[in-house]
Amino acid sequence: MPLTPAEQAVKTAKARATREARHTMGPAQKALITGATPQGATAPVTASAPEAAPAVAPAATPATGVTKS
Repeated sequence: MPLTPAEQAVKTAKARATREARHTMGPAQKALITGATPQGATAPVTASAPEAAPAVAPAATPATGVTKS
């Protein structure tokens, strides 16, 4: 017996909620994950406040970082 459109919508919503709750991914999403962190290691969590932007923009400098003399 085929599902009605309303039943199919409920089924899809439940499936999406389950995948999000369990953080499951398909092969394409898994393939996009890369990183240099060894297994079991976690990145340090910092709780510092973000630095404020300078009030006055510095003088223009070359993008290459090379200064002319």
